[in-house]
Amino acid sequence: MNKKARRSTSIFIFLFMTAFLLYAENDLSKEVTNKINVAFNDKSKESVVEILDNYKNSNEYTLIEAYVLKKTRESFIFNNLEFSKAISLELINNNLDNFDAVDLYAQINKAITRQALLTKQREEAKLSKEELEKKQADEVREQINKEYNSIATATGEKVYLTPKQKIRYSPFCWNADVHAADISYISTPSLTNVKYGFGASGEFLYYSDVVTVGGELNFSTKVLTFVGGESIMNSISFVPAFALTEFNDKLFLRIGFDYLSSDPEYDGTAVSPFFSPLIGVGLTNLSINTTQLNLSADYLIGSLAVDEVNFACDLKGKLFIPIAEIGAIDLGINTGIIDTLMLVDGGIENRAELTFSIGVGTYE
Repeated sequence: MNKKARRSTSIFIFLFMTAFLLYAENDLSKEVTNKINVAFNDKSKESVVEILDNYKNSNEYTLIEAYVLKKTRESFIFNNLEFSKAISLELINNNLDNFDAVDLYAQINKAITRQALLTKQREEAKLSKEELEKKQADEVREQINKEYNSIATATGEKVYLTPKQKIRYSPFCWNADVHAADISYISTPSLTNVKYGFGASGEFLYYSDVVTVGGELNFSTKVLTFVGGESIMNSISFVPAFALTEFNDKLFLRIGFDYLSSDPEYDGTAVSPFFSPLIGVGLTNLSINTTQLNLSADYLIGSLAVDEVNFACDLKGKLFIPIAEIGAIDLGINTGIIDTLMLVDGGIENRAELTFSIGVGTYE
């Protein structure tokens, strides 16, 4: 068949199909046509299925089938994919020889698959963008925390300054704590004690360009005995501290004194009172996110002058967790551990103290 003949045949088939569909639509009763139109307007699969079932054995079914197929194709063009797929499948189930419905069903399936793929790609792209933005924000935040120091202004806002500047909004920092709970475990060569008490502490720091000076004052008394001998145990310490600002304004040399009192007859301690100068080192205002950590280790020189004590030291750690800001002042919870270790005649005397405090101050 030559090219001209093929073109003539194609035009004839097209005109025949168009005429057939127009005839089918015109030949259908107005009532059936309206039912089908309403069902497609409402996108009601159930209504279309009901129409097909009701007229399945009628003389009009071929015309109804053709008209439903036409409406399904229109619905597909307007991107009603799931509805169009369901109707074309119903047409196939009713008539396996309806190859036009089979072809339309295949096209709809391809469109649904393509749309699902595009949706997935868009979601993955959006998710990747959000993850990238979050990662970049975290990196910037981490970089700021590494390269900058934060300070509280009088209005309570945070200002960031580079460590190289060594400049602070205020050169003076302070904090004070009241112990809401003070629990001590005292073990001696002869007796174990568990006591409860109260206390308070305070710290201050003053920064200059050359030297940073500060100090801490601690007081606690244990008045309630849970385990061990009935006695009252007290401790007081005052420790000035110094740091070379340009070298490291968080590493301090500590020189001060420590005073301990107890009742050796009842609690098994080696000596009372025990007064001692001390020397040690401390790390102050170590930042862990929004929390502040202080650590120190001190040697109690007085152990050299007391026969009953061969060696003594203090180990301290305190973690401040902020919970609110009132202007330039932070309000938070302080959790502290103090351990006084002594090598005494007959063994080891250990005084471990756990404190929970409410703290206020201008933390760095």
